[in-house]
Amino acid sequence: MVDKLVGIVGTSEVLERLTKISSRGGVLLRPAENWNLPICIGKSVKLVLPNGTCLFPEVLAGEIGSPEPRAIVVDFLPEIKNLVPNGTKIYVQDKETD
Repeated sequence: MVDKLVGIVGTSEVLERLTKISSRGGVLLRPAENWNLPICIGKSVKLVLPNGTCLFPEVLAGEIGSPEPRAIVVDFLPEIKNLVPNGTKIYVQDKETD
């Protein structure tokens, strides 16, 4: 499998409790522009921070019906105190390129 770049994080915020986007808390990530590929809820994505650190959180939810670029909610990231820096790259695995 090959990792494919989905997009770059433009903003992030911590969701501590239930919202209309996610039934549990997590970290909300909005793209700098748009996500280039679909992101599957329930699967893990690869986050590559600007310093090169890689994390693999599960995608918990996605935002729909918003005029802004669609956000995703990933599981909490205690390794980085839930602070996802702008410029973080998000990748998904592409099974079709085996």
